Amino acid sequence: MYAVLLPFVNTDKGDCLLLEVRSDLVSQPGEVCFPGGKMEEGETPEQAALREACEELHLPSSEICVINELLPEKMKDGRLVFPVSARISGEALSGIVLSGKEVASVFLLPLSWLKAHPGGDGRNSLYWEYEGHVIWGLTARIIRQIL
Repeated sequence: MYAVLLPFVNTDKGDCLLLEVRSDLVSQPGEVCFPGGKMEEGETPEQAALREACEELHLPSSEICVINELLPEKMKDGRLVFPVSARISGEALSGIVLSGKEVASVFLLPLSWLKAHPGGDGRNSLYWEYEGHVIWGLTARIIRQIL
C-alpha cells in the first residue's frame, strides 16, 4: 500500500496544489506526482504521507496541517494509494529542499486554473497540460477526486 500527500498552499493565485516532477534517478522520470511512497509496516496513510513529504521536500512536519484522508485509488497493478490532503504555509515553500534522488522540481497548480480547465480525455485517461507539465494517470484521478 502507498500514501501520497496533497499539499494545498495559499498563494496570490488562491489555493494551489504543490506537485513534484520525478527525477531521472527513479522509475517514471519526469512524471508529475504528489509527494508519497510505500507505507512502512504499522504506518497509517497519514503517517506515511507525512514521512514521505518530509523526506522528499525536507519540510518540517510542524509546517504540515493534515486536513483529511480521501478515498483510496487503485493503480493499474491493483495496489492501493491513499491520498491525504494537507495545508502547508506559503512561507514553508521557501524552505523546501528537494531530495535530488527522487525529485527534480516542484511547481504550484492553482485550483482556479483546474476548475476553468476540465481536463482532456486521451486514450481513456484524464489529463491536464499546465505550463509545460502533463498531469495524468493516478495523479489526475486524485485531482479529479478533490475537485
